[in-house]
Amino acid sequence: MTPGEALERAVMAGNEWYLAQNIVLVTKVPTPIKVLGKVRKTAQGREFTACFERRATCDFLGIFLQSPGGHYGPRVKDSLALECKSTTAARLPYSAVQPQQRQWLDAAQWSYLLIEFLGTGTETGKSACRLVPWSALHSSRSMGPEDGFVVDAVRWLDPVLRAANP
Repeated sequence: MTPGEALERAVMAGNEWYLAQNIVLVTKVPTPIKVLGKVRKTAQGREFTACFERRATCDFLGIFLQSPGGHYGPRVKDSLALECKSTTAARLPYSAVQPQQRQWLDAAQWSYLLIEFLGTGTETGKSACRLVPWSALHSSRSMGPEDGFVVDAVRWLDPVLRAANP
């Protein structure tokens, strides 16, 4: 499993928790692929050759089911977009977000990047996970491990909910 896959799995576990609390309904948006040729069973699972049918949207799209309160917080039926990125670099550049992903992030009322800085990109040499509002990356053009909210990938939405209820 790649670091990006591990991050997305943690987010999916968190999404299940937020749904159980009736806070937000979020779904993973699969990248559309076209299988070319036969699918073979292997000891690791299934193996096949494929190509992308079209460019990916954001990793996760959702809608708030309830308003967590506060004057500036999300409201019922507000849209949500989350794009996950993993990097070993010291900073994540704006260009790491593809144009079609930017469209979804721009269109949603609440848009975030969940950036996992893996080991070598941080001062301590340890991985760091940051939740960054899309507007912050949009304006600064790059983000480092010192930027954004420190988060656990499973509870990625907590800083947003805390900000809505000071």
